Amino acid sequence: MNLSRSPSDPFAVEHDALLATLRRRLRAAGWTQVNIAQKLDVGTATIKRWLHGRGLSLRTLSQLCALAEISLTELAEQSAVPDRLSDTLTL
Repeated sequence: MNLSRSPSDPFAVEHDALLATLRRRLRAAGWTQVNIAQKLDVGTATIKRWLHGRGLSLRTLSQLCALAEISLTELAEQSAVPDRLSDTLTL
C-alpha cells in the first residue's frame, strides 16, 4: 500500500486524515521519530517518509499502529472524513 498520491487523487483528503491521526496518536503515546526509528531498526528519514505516506506498506502501517496503541480499524474510524461517510451506492 503506497499512500503517496497525485493531485487528482480523490482519496487524498482521506490519506492525509489517516496519517495525521496516526502522527497524533504516536505523539500522544510518547513516541518521537528517533524512538520509532530505533524500535523498528530503520533511519529517521525512513520514519519521516512513512509518516507522510511515502513507501508505507500495510505491514508497516500495522507496526506503527501497534506503537500508537491503536488498531487499524480504530485508526480508520478516528480519521474518517465526514464527506466520504455519506457516500452511498444507488441504482
